[in-house]
Amino acid sequence: MLDSNYGDDMTPTSEQQAILNAFESIHNNIKVLALAGTGKTSTLLELVASHPEKNFLYLAFNTSIKNEVASKAKARKITNLKVKTQNSFCLALAKDAGCRCRDIKGYMSVKDTIARLGLTSDDRFLANPAFQIMRRFMASADTEMTLRHVPKEIEDRFCTQLMRFAKMSGDKLLQAIDKKKKRALEIAQKLFNSFSFSSDLMLHDMYVKLVQLHYASIDIAEEIVLLDEAQDINPVFSDIASKINARLIAVGDSHQAIYQFRGAQDFLKDMQAEATFTLTQSFRFLPEIADKANLLLEHMGDLRIKGFENVEEENTEAILCRTNMGCLTEAFQLLDAETPFTIDGGVDNEGFKMIEDIVSLYNGNIYEIGHPDLKGLKKFSDFEKELEEDLLNIEWKTALRVIDKIGGYDSALDSLRKLKDSQRNVPANAVVITTMHKSKGKEWNTVTIANDAENVFYRSDMDEMGRKVRIPIPFCEAPVTEKNLFYVAVTRAKRNLELGLCSRLFPTEDANTANTTNDLSVAA
Repeated sequence: MLDSNYGDDMTPTSEQQAILNAFESIHNNIKVLALAGTGKTSTLLELVASHPEKNFLYLAFNTSIKNEVASKAKARKITNLKVKTQNSFCLALAKDAGCRCRDIKGYMSVKDTIARLGLTSDDRFLANPAFQIMRRFMASADTEMTLRHVPKEIEDRFCTQLMRFAKMSGDKLLQAIDKKKKRALEIAQKLFNSFSFSSDLMLHDMYVKLVQLHYASIDIAEEIVLLDEAQDINPVFSDIASKINARLIAVGDSHQAIYQFRGAQDFLKDMQAEATFTLTQSFRFLPEIADKANLLLEHMGDLRIKGFENVEEENTEAILCRTNMGCLTEAFQLLDAETPFTIDGGVDNEGFKMIEDIVSLYNGNIYEIGHPDLKGLKKFSDFEKELEEDLLNIEWKTALRVIDKIGGYDSALDSLRKLKDSQRNVPANAVVITTMHKSKGKEWNTVTIANDAENVFYRSDMDEMGRKVRIPIPFCEAPVTEKNLFYVAVTRAKRNLELGLCSRLFPTEDANTANTTNDLSVAA
């Protein structure tokens, strides 16, 4: 939901007016740092409406934002604005360059990759790693694919496999990993080379990459480009944006950069602009929510946000989880409590599949396992050993706890079916269960931060007895990506914020220490 407190009768704040005025006096690129819910979309639409003599192109981060911006522009009878997603903009350029794009997919299965390349039995297991390497390359601004495009998780998986099956260690292990990386890279390069503008089959990431490699400069009909969510643009589109021969106004919030794991980078940090402006007056949430957000912002930058007294009250509620498995945990709890709920994105998600694979391994049905982390394991005890040695991420441990809570391995699949059945005919006011990542761009009257969000704010250590222990860390010591994600979650609340265990993550007024107060929840 974009700028819900603004209608056609927008009265600009002093910050917004400064941006509108600057457009008249500044004729080069402009950068706008807009904190959560501060009316960036309304500001841009007001700018467009104020200059009917000029043509604007709005590049939206995704389809939902594109549709909402287009709807708002239509409601205001704005006719000098074209709204496109970044992908649709690139697709049009690809077609202009001769791209057929008869069959466009977002992803290639392992089976499709094997078939496309005719991989031998020795290389079949490298199909997925090769695809991931190619995806990493396509998200980059690089013109050549190299070993640096091998994701760390792929390298870690090679290490686990070689230790698991070949019992390798030391230099021999390192050499074997390097050999696998180089072979996977060769396959990735071959896969990439199998595509071109003349290919009938096309991937979304592929035509974007081909556009970046094909165009030295990009001419468009519009005079001004409005680039939204600029903090989450990947390097390949950053390079494309820099080639557009038009004036650029980039808007975003560096504190909401949460897609680094997909290769995104903060375009705002490197962008050359004649002037930079800020939007700090939020229209989304009450001052009490803003106070909590500012406790986080103290450790994230110089900007502070102001709340809004006249926030409209709605009958909407959401639980925001850090992981897919956290969503399942919350869903089962609400199912037991007979509280209506809906799982954002549906029930056919990765969390369900992880539990199904664990049950398959437990029952000895190893050929039914689909997840690459578990493929190749012969016994359930092997799985338990890898968990103990921290060779698998924390979601697998959470999955075991979920299975235990829903009655163990014998009833786990039945419980999953009951959960799926509960999602039929869900009432409109049902509690929304979603991840923090999926909550981006949305808002609810009441937001509860699930307890699994606190799990990432720990580090591993050894006690005096040589035993592994988890040491809690304060918010200020957390990785930037986790701080950003938590800030996003907190700023989805309009009137009520329930923090649970996550209350300990809040810094005190002393910016150098962490708050250990047990109840920092906010209510209107």
